[in-house]
Amino acid sequence: MRKLLLSIILILLLSDICYAERVRVCVENKTGKLIEMQSGEAPLGTLTQNAIIAGYKKDDVTEKYITQEEWKVIKTELDKPTPEQIYEVKVQAKMQEILRKQAIDELAKTDTIIK
Repeated sequence: MRKLLLSIILILLLSDICYAERVRVCVENKTGKLIEMQSGEAPLGTLTQNAIIAGYKKDDVTEKYITQEEWKVIKTELDKPTPEQIYEVKVQAKMQEILRKQAIDELAKTDTIIK
């Protein structure tokens, strides 16, 4: 009896580890752009309806199931900064550099510690 219980527990543990919840995505057909993602085993259709409400035409979107591994690839791409974000970081860094130099120059005129 003990072996049977241990076997059942092992099977349950392994099935939980191996279980990979599917992910539903809705993408724009023309560009492949992700419109929406939801996890779970719900039937397809909800994301398409959401896309239609957001202004997309039904024929312009595709809703499908993908694996967690496929989602990780998409998520990695989504997390990459855009060229605009990279540019903005550079602008902010340059502004900080200029403001710091201006502050040092102003303090040098009046502060005896720097002189």
